[in-house]
Amino acid sequence: EIKADYSRFSGSRSSDGLTVELRRNEGLNFKTRMKSFVRPRCQAIFFDEQINRPETCFSNFYQAMLLSAIKTVHYVASMGQGVRSNCRFIADCVNDLIFYSFNLIRNRLNVNLVSNKLINNKVVGQAECRR
Repeated sequence: EIKADYSRFSGSRSSDGLTVELRRNEGLNFKTRMKSFVRPRCQAIFFDEQINRPETCFSNFYQAMLLSAIKTVHYVASMGQGVRSNCRFIADCVNDLIFYSFNLIRNRLNVNLVSNKLINNKVVGQAECRR
């Protein structure tokens, strides 16, 4: 089973390296940044049920969302009053992030399944030609 190691983010380290853009389009920057928090944690290997039990896949998703939430809280705390005071906007961004993450994982799993089928077909095709 494959799980990400989140121990390096313990304590205040979750906000280390966090860059907050306070220039124009704070809201758009915020949405983009939230996606960048979760993108590297949505690798297909964490959600492949041929490798992991369903419980592990759910745990991996939960942990990815939790770390993204922690980073988002740090990001919002560092922002200007405009976006920070707009709770509806932040809630919509969180909702978008969940759907984005789900679709990203689904697409990455589908690409891996297609790649594996192509590789297996080529191997089988070569083996049949040798007979």
